Amino acid sequence: MAGVGVGLLLIAVGAILRFAVYAPNQHANWGTIGIILMIVGAVGFIVGLIFEMPRRMRRQDTYIQRPDGSAERVVQDRQTI
Repeated sequence: MAGVGVGLLLIAVGAILRFAVYAPNQHANWGTIGIILMIVGAVGFIVGLIFEMPRRMRRQDTYIQRPDGSAERVVQDRQTI
């Protein structure tokens, strides 16, 4: 899930640089750097989702209710053929 989080972070930082920062500079164009970060973040987000999807589809969560009212979560991996 780290890929998804890092992707969202890069998108947020890129959007801040693109739309909120105005600092004229000869060496760096902050708007262009922001667009590059947003593109890299979007690619990282999509790749993270693609790699996370099979693991989520394979896992099954079951809740067991106890007589005292508490519940226990049991996570089982489904067997793939």
